[in-house]
Amino acid sequence: LDETDGNRRHEASALEVPWTVHFSGCSGVLLSPTLVLTAHHCKMKVGDVLHSGWSVLTGTSADLIATNILEGNASLDYAIASVRWTAMMPSAQTFPPFIARNAAEIFDSRVKDQGDVIFTVGFPDDKAKVWKSTYAEGQIKYLKDYKMFFNIGVINGNSGGGILKKENNMLVVITSGGTRAYREADWDNNSVDDANNWNFGTATWAIYHRSAVLKKQFPDGRNIYLGDTFLPKTKLFLAQ
Repeated sequence: LDETDGNRRHEASALEVPWTVHFSGCSGVLLSPTLVLTAHHCKMKVGDVLHSGWSVLTGTSADLIATNILEGNASLDYAIASVRWTAMMPSAQTFPPFIARNAAEIFDSRVKDQGDVIFTVGFPDDKAKVWKSTYAEGQIKYLKDYKMFFNIGVINGNSGGGILKKENNMLVVITSGGTRAYREADWDNNSVDDANNWNFGTATWAIYHRSAVLKKQFPDGRNIYLGDTFLPKTKLFLAQ
């Protein structure tokens, strides 16, 4: 998990945490003010109360409640719920501007230090009493069917969290699991270069092709909630 590497894994800042929600030992990602995407195995149900990332950061009360489970699929390990705010939505709240609709939108590589840089924010057990939320980043390593494997140091509590491409904040995968559970032998010694330690999740295009909700929210791969907002990339890449 490279806990000492502050670039790879650190306490999430005010700019990093608003993507996410926290509930019942899992994470999720807000797609809009009324939609949350998470893992099916997290078993979200109607009436569950959730903390937005901002409420976790500020130590305030839970500010969301699940009102309906719109979709769920055990094999793809995803669920989408409608939610309502029980307090005013934070002004800092953000949502993924894009979603990956096919594998051509990402670059994966098993070569060291290659593959799109991606990140997630969640609530891992190992930092529950130390950090309010954890930012972790890594790279996309390879695809297998609908699963995406990556070397982000995720652990219990990250399940259901959205993983975004750092270049443009495109939602590309939902965290499902990893090779080791919290406190299992060597759980905190995962190597970014050892394929036996890479974690995985469901690629968003597999969900998108099945999900009427995602097609409606991201009809052309772009989040309709953001309208015509200009969304520049965060990095420029020059060919040599």
